[in-house]
Amino acid sequence: MTTTELNPLFWNVPIVDKAGLPTPDFMRKWQQQQTINKTIIDLSNAAAVSAVLDLISATVGQILIRGASSWSGQTMSGDGTLSSAGALTVTKSNGTPFGTAAFLASDTDGTLAANSDTRIATQKAVKTYVDAHTGGAPGGSSGQIQYNNAGAFDGFTVSGDATLNTGTGALTIANDAVTYAKMQNISAASKLLGRGSASGSGDTEEITLGSGLSMSGTTLTAVPSSGGAGAGYHPGFQSGRYYGYPGFVNGANTAMVANRLYVTPFYVPFATTFTKISVSISAGAAGKSIELGVYANSSGIPGALEYDCGTISAAATGIIELTGLSISLSAGWHFLACASDGTPSIRMTNSTSSSVPWYGWDGSNIAAAGANVYVGWTFSAGALPNPFGSVTYDSLSNIPLVFLRL
Repeated sequence: MTTTELNPLFWNVPIVDKAGLPTPDFMRKWQQQQTINKTIIDLSNAAAVSAVLDLISATVGQILIRGASSWSGQTMSGDGTLSSAGALTVTKSNGTPFGTAAFLASDTDGTLAANSDTRIATQKAVKTYVDAHTGGAPGGSSGQIQYNNAGAFDGFTVSGDATLNTGTGALTIANDAVTYAKMQNISAASKLLGRGSASGSGDTEEITLGSGLSMSGTTLTAVPSSGGAGAGYHPGFQSGRYYGYPGFVNGANTAMVANRLYVTPFYVPFATTFTKISVSISAGAAGKSIELGVYANSSGIPGALEYDCGTISAAATGIIELTGLSISLSAGWHFLACASDGTPSIRMTNSTSSSVPWYGWDGSNIAAAGANVYVGWTFSAGALPNPFGSVTYDSLSNIPLVFLRL
């Protein structure tokens, strides 16, 4: 605004009326000009600005607040304070001091049921929750292991096969405490435990039986290889040949006793699989049968049943044979068995002396030193007894011949 514009001569309104009094338009312009005069100050003049501000009623540290019709000085309160240097300090939020439980929206519920992302559990609530889910304070005495006893901690002392060093926590298995039953299972039968020659020191390994070794039950036996030097009592087997009682001597065709299970000893020099078993019938028995099988050796007499090979008819004559079998016998002694529900005549060998090396002699009569071994058994096709049973030695009867073939 220019100086000219401040001159009343340029307001373009009547100054006085006919009575010589100021006109209403002049007075209105005058009041406007006075207001303008009050507000026109040089803001770059600090003294002028301060002089204007000093006209407002305020004290040190107050801030200027515009009221309904005027400005006034007010002291900051509530959530913050203002220093005379102009530093603003906020200490609360909506009247709640920072750092207090109320400000943090604390949760005192020991179950933490709210499951909230905006609430903070108090120390006491956390302890209550942890105690409820861990059984509370440790139980038992020093050095004991803790366990859950009906929802509360309790302690027990390590005992049995191991001991616990309560100072270091080291668990020690007692000597000789690990039994065979507690060891890992062996992967298959007929395995030895040791360490391979190329493995160096280390964990125990399974050793597989090589040639010249066989295992029956828990007994390891060294046997010669097929056809090799030192093949023991028996030199080996050839295809198409019949093999049976080792003490065979020419005997006679003799009638079997019904319901009597006979056996003859049979030696296998090395593990062998036979596919045929037979007897030689000289006089048949119509409508009757013969059951054939193999028993394991049990200290010189038949023991457990190894194979019930099946039933043949006793009606026809000649070599009557069961074929297509798989009779796998380990090296050593076995017993070939036969029984009938009738009395067919089959080839037998004289037992007077030939069986002494196998069955022994009771010392009573050297003239009848031989023996035949049998057990009474009610014939039942496909159901040879297992085990063989209590044997009877008969020095007056011949030994039935049962044959195996490859």
